[in-house]
Amino acid sequence: FQREFDVVDSGALTTLGFSLFEAFMGLGRYLVDTLRARIGSNRMVFYGGCCTLLGMALVIASPSMGSRLDSTGLPYSIACLGCSLTGFGLSTLIPISYISAGYCEGHSATNISVVATWAGAGCIASSPIVGALSTSLGSLRLSLAVLSISLAPICCLAGFVPRDRYTVSDEAREGRENAAANKRNKGDVDLTEPLII
Repeated sequence: FQREFDVVDSGALTTLGFSLFEAFMGLGRYLVDTLRARIGSNRMVFYGGCCTLLGMALVIASPSMGSRLDSTGLPYSIACLGCSLTGFGLSTLIPISYISAGYCEGHSATNISVVATWAGAGCIASSPIVGALSTSLGSLRLSLAVLSISLAPICCLAGFVPRDRYTVSDEAREGRENAAANKRNKGDVDLTEPLII
């Protein structure tokens, strides 16, 4: 892709783009539990898929976004932004896949092992598939475009992710309900209201 991008700086795009991808992948893995507790797994999968598609689109389109194809040009910055978004979007999908597998009916260990097997198979098969596509299409950009299109169903399938059993909003709602029930049952005085004698 760097050869197609025609970056004159030796290894600049490869080094920084991949580094940003890995850094934002790590950041997403670190934040996934917090974000999932806030907005739920369904939305996390949807937003992660959208973020990945946007990132891939930016990477693919970046060489045609300006005339300066060196490390100081706009296309280079757009490509780095795309790598960052792709890493962050993909980082949330695998952890949520394992969590959702544990929530599914049946033996949770078996479900998780099936997800792990398919994830490993995808990692092994993806590189040869991208290589074969780029060879047959004559362009790595076109093969990445096909790969991006194959990621689109992630957003559509987000609604089928098992609903989280407990989120921060559920915890807050449950806390309010318990407080109201305790107040009714025990006849507690609300100290926030003025006492009228």
